[in-house]
Amino acid sequence: MTTSGVSLGVVGDPIEHSLSPRMHEAALAACGIEGRYLAIRVAESEFEDAIAHLAACGFLGLNVTLPHKAAAADIATTDDPIVRDIHVANCLLLVDEVRCRNFDVPGFLAPIADLSPNTALVLGAGGAAAAAAYGLLRAGWRVVIWNRSERTGKSLCAALAPFGEAEFREEPNPEDCDLVVNATPLGLKEGDCPRLVWEALHPRATLYDLAYRAEPTNLLREAACRGLTTVDGREMLVEQGALAFEWWFDRRAPRDVMRRAVGLE
Repeated sequence: MTTSGVSLGVVGDPIEHSLSPRMHEAALAACGIEGRYLAIRVAESEFEDAIAHLAACGFLGLNVTLPHKAAAADIATTDDPIVRDIHVANCLLLVDEVRCRNFDVPGFLAPIADLSPNTALVLGAGGAAAAAAYGLLRAGWRVVIWNRSERTGKSLCAALAPFGEAEFREEPNPEDCDLVVNATPLGLKEGDCPRLVWEALHPRATLYDLAYRAEPTNLLREAACRGLTTVDGREMLVEQGALAFEWWFDRRAPRDVMRRAVGLE
């Protein structure tokens, strides 16, 4: 496989907020790899055709973001047990055939590896929530899920049952929780913030926002004002991006360069 003039990208809708292009183009430059990394808006109904078109155009790999993570698992083959367990993928390799893996789970867990497992509240029930909740369960956490749609939230809990204790909570109440994870898209835009019963948080809780911008989200700013520990979603972005880079190129990713590119250092 040549690494000259490679084409990479991220597909999603919306996609304008993505920091992946600046992160991956910095990684390519640091490694002396000639190439481009594009943010490509793809409507939900056009996903499969879009991937086929990009493969035909010679793209090497793609990151996948909302709302396409389940569809990515549908259209690709995989050797990844995470994809087999939760049927969600966030990375594609387009060589000979379309293959997929899920780097969201290890990318999500890396920044909180030092936390002792207890109870975590996950806000949301989409692909990001499924990956976060699955990873937490595998790491020994008890998980409670809140979602605006009770039916969707309970469906996710049922899907996670083989991997640990997950239950639906009717309100976004973090009482008894050491960790709160925002796995909704609320926070991508300035002024957006997911519902949360702030008064129920204990002072040792950690707030982890998977939504990210070039600066801390409203959720993280509010948590910091209350003296709580926070984890910026850009931490997960960098780690899952580095794992994707290593899959595509079979070489160590320049994590320090990638962190600086998204404003973490």
